[in-house]
Amino acid sequence: MCAVVIILTSSLNGDQSLKISREDNLPENITLNIELGVEDVEPYLENAYRKVVARLRIPGFRPGKAPRNVVESVVGREHLVQEALDSVVPACVDEAIREENIDPFLPPEVEMIGYEPLAFKAIVPLEPELILPDYGSISINVERKKVGDSEVEEVLGRYRSDSAPWVPVERSVKFGDLVTLDVEGRVELKTILKQERIDYIPSMENQSPLPGFSVQLEGLERGITKTFSVKVPDEYTDETMKGKDCHFTVTVNEIKEKLLPMLDDEFAKGIGEGFETLDDLRADILERLNKNMDLQVQEEFNEQALQEVVEKSVVVVPDLIIKREVDNMVDDQQRALKSRNLDLDSYLNHLGKSENELREEMRPAARERVVRNLVLKNLSKEFNLEISDAEVESQIKDMFAGANKRSIRRVLKSDEVKKSVSISILNRKAMENLVNLIKSNKSGKPKSKTASKTNILKK
Repeated sequence: MCAVVIILTSSLNGDQSLKISREDNLPENITLNIELGVEDVEPYLENAYRKVVARLRIPGFRPGKAPRNVVESVVGREHLVQEALDSVVPACVDEAIREENIDPFLPPEVEMIGYEPLAFKAIVPLEPELILPDYGSISINVERKKVGDSEVEEVLGRYRSDSAPWVPVERSVKFGDLVTLDVEGRVELKTILKQERIDYIPSMENQSPLPGFSVQLEGLERGITKTFSVKVPDEYTDETMKGKDCHFTVTVNEIKEKLLPMLDDEFAKGIGEGFETLDDLRADILERLNKNMDLQVQEEFNEQALQEVVEKSVVVVPDLIIKREVDNMVDDQQRALKSRNLDLDSYLNHLGKSENELREEMRPAARERVVRNLVLKNLSKEFNLEISDAEVESQIKDMFAGANKRSIRRVLKSDEVKKSVSISILNRKAMENLVNLIKSNKSGKPKSKTASKTNILKK
C-alpha cells in the first residue's frame, strides 16, 4: 500500500482547489481524502440558500426574497451545510476520480470527516482481479429426456380441459369442481373472511384460504350448510392468529363440472389455427415438445458451463463489494414484497429473523452473483468481443416492438438502457463462445492477469 499527497486544481468552480490525499489499497480499493477550504464551500452554500429560501415562507418577506442571514437564523447554518453536501460531495468525488484517472468498479463509499473545514473520504472499489480456468478442464454432460406419447397425451388433456365449458351437476362436490359458495371464517371473535357467491375449485393443491379448507368441501350437496374448523398454520402472516382454530360456515349454492369434448378430428380443428386431423395435432405437439426439450437441454448446458467456470476461476472479492451486492438483493426483496402489499419488517417478523441475519444469509449468494458477472465480463475480454451501435439499437427495437415510435425513440436516447442492453448482448456472445469451446473440448489458456497499474487506472 502506498500513500500519495497531491493538490488538484478543480474545474468545478473556477479557480477553486481540492486538497486530496490518496491511499492505494491495492488490489481492493483506493481511498481519497478530500478537503475543501471555507472559500471553496461558499458557492455551494449560496446555491443551497437559494434552494431553501424558495421553499420557505418567512413573515415579512416575499417568497424567495428573505436574506441569507435571516434564512440561516430560521433553519440554522447546519441545515444549509447539509443541503450543500448533496451537491458538493458527489461533484468533488467525481472530479477527484477523473483527475486521478481511476476506473471505479462501483460507486464510491463516502464518509464525512469534518465540517470546518469540509472534509470527507471516498473509498473507491476497484474491479477484482479474476483468473479464468483452462476451458479444456471443463466437461459437461446433460441428459436429454425422451419425449413420447405420454407427454403428447398430457398436452392434449390440458387442451381438452382448457376448452371445456362448466356445466351444472346434481351431485355432491368432488375435487376439481367449480363450486359457488357463501363462506364466513372467524378466529375467536374476529371475522377474517366473509363473502357470498364466490367461485372456488377445491383440490389438494388449493391451500386457500387456509390449508385443509378444500378437504372439508368434498362430499357436500347443493344447498347444504356446513360448519367446521381448521387450524391456522404457524406460517400465517398475522402473529395473533398462528396456531388458533378458524371456524368456517360454508353454504354450497351451485356445483359445476367441466364437460370435456370428444378427442377427435373436430376437436383438432378448434385448436390454435386449426388442424385437419387429430394426428396432425399430435404431430405438431410432438414437434414443439422436442424443440422445447432441445432448448431446455441447451439452457441447462449453458448454466452448468458457466457454473463450472465460476467455481474454477480464481478471484478474491472484497467485503465492500459483497456488502453492496447484499444491499442490491435486499432492495430487490423489498420491491418484491411491496408488489404483494408486504414490507420487509413484516416479512422478517414472519421468518423470525433480524435484518442482519437475513443479510448474513445472503452473503454467499451475493458473492456468487458478483463472480458470475466478473466471469462474463472477463470472457468478453478474453474472446475480444465487440458490439455495434446497430446491434444495440436492433435489440432495443425488438424489446419494445409493441411500443409506439415516440416511446422507442425515447428509449434509444437512454444511456442507461443502451448500457444494460450492451452488457446483455456481450454476455450472450460470451456464453456462445464458451459453450462452443467446451463442446469442442479445446484447451484455453487465458492471458495472465497479474495485478498492475493498468488494472487500476484507465488507459
